[in-house]
Amino acid sequence: MKIGRIGEESNPTIVLELDGKWFNIGGGLESIWGVTDEPDVEHNLLEWIEHGMFGPEKIARVVSQLNEKGTLDRFHIPEPREFLMVYTPRQIICVGRNYADHAKELGHEVPESPILFNKLPSTCVGGGQTVSVPKSMGQVDYEGEIAIVIGKGGTDITQMEAIEHIAGYTLLNDITAREMQGKLKSNGHPWMMAKNYPGFCPFGPTIRLVDEISHPLALDLRLSVNGEERQNGTTRDFLFPLPRLISSISEHIPLLPGDLIATGTPAGVGPLKDGDDVVIFCPEIGTLNHSVKISSK
Repeated sequence: MKIGRIGEESNPTIVLELDGKWFNIGGGLESIWGVTDEPDVEHNLLEWIEHGMFGPEKIARVVSQLNEKGTLDRFHIPEPREFLMVYTPRQIICVGRNYADHAKELGHEVPESPILFNKLPSTCVGGGQTVSVPKSMGQVDYEGEIAIVIGKGGTDITQMEAIEHIAGYTLLNDITAREMQGKLKSNGHPWMMAKNYPGFCPFGPTIRLVDEISHPLALDLRLSVNGEERQNGTTRDFLFPLPRLISSISEHIPLLPGDLIATGTPAGVGPLKDGDDVVIFCPEIGTLNHSVKISSK
């Protein structure tokens, strides 16, 4: 099952994909869920994640009830062509060098423990958007990634418990000002400025719920620019699998519902140019696309 938002930002609605069909579950709250005191589904998907409304068991129970009543088809809609940004996460925690081949291509040693950094919520844009970058930033690279959507927050999460804290998966481009990053690192400074220009975190456009993803994670990830494949990786090559990542992060950073964990990028990162069309694809999760505009400002 996938979840996304469609419509206008001033009046959005949440939609659900089930067995290849899409349903509008952002209206008729009482008819669908049988409740009237739950969060405002039409406007705040993050709040729904916090309340556990999109947990696999909850979805399965509601869908079963609607099928029994013969009412599910009332909410059927054509497959959406455009989606809004899913929501604005509070935290975006990124993992560096989680693929050995990517560490090698940048001339780095394979790390012994997860390397973490962050992107700010203000960097987020949805699928289908144009990312505008000033020419003065120099080389700016794409980094296609699979991201975890945290469903249940916590601290000191054990590796055995980690999967229970995942709501689903989405796609993300960890856009990086590479020249700036190199200068910052050479001066002993953090990477923050190189990772956090507005628009440097396209993600979405939907969330694939965790119940349809098997573990250990075995997902293929591809990124193409203008139709040419640039990255082709698999999560089977993770240096640090999801349970260890979630456990390690939660030892130091309290995880909150809706947080994104960007799990790292495979080899093949490279520069973006003006007019580029970027497509990130995972068969089990979906497709994220955006374009790039390099401006003189």
